[in-house]
Amino acid sequence: MAVGWVAVWPREQRACAAARCLIVALLLLLDLSCVVAQSSGGDRVVKVLMLNVTDLSIDQKFVDSLEAGLESALWSRNFTVADGVRVEIIRKTATMQTSGVVIGKALNESSDILLVAGVIGDTTVANSLPVIMRHGLVSFAPFTSSSLVRGWNPNLYFCVLSLRPSCWHSSATPWPICVCVGWASCTCREAILVTGSMRRHNA
Repeated sequence: MAVGWVAVWPREQRACAAARCLIVALLLLLDLSCVVAQSSGGDRVVKVLMLNVTDLSIDQKFVDSLEAGLESALWSRNFTVADGVRVEIIRKTATMQTSGVVIGKALNESSDILLVAGVIGDTTVANSLPVIMRHGLVSFAPFTSSSLVRGWNPNLYFCVLSLRPSCWHSSATPWPICVCVGWASCTCREAILVTGSMRRHNA
């Protein structure tokens, strides 16, 4: 499987890792001063579309654990990823074949959606990518089983586990970016922290 951490990490750590990565991705990928919506209370809102694909060949409990991990991580932060920036999750159910149509309908209802999570499987990626690209969205951590849909694409944010167990490398940019989950075991010389700023620290 192309997403290495799926096969390597213990099941109970996968959802937590994916959730932490999503929080980091929200800060890295979005120019929050320009693209987030203003709610009536004055807070800025980032809308994330969470797809629940129902006809996958993998265990549904694993898919549910990813969503639960994401929501738990955001809940622990009061659904806030930066000062005055809140995350709103929009949930939609789809099949692999209808994923693109469902994303399109969700955008008709909420045109300010910025990120799509839960895109799992080559068929789902292939059917959803045209809509994602057309509307300038980002698909976070799509799960794929072949290299046919992988490669550099500004609308796809793949996460893979490197030999350094706490470091994530993204293919969303043509240059290497290491997103470190924590300080204690991080061996990278440079990391983009949850604050979204680049800082240097020792191995």
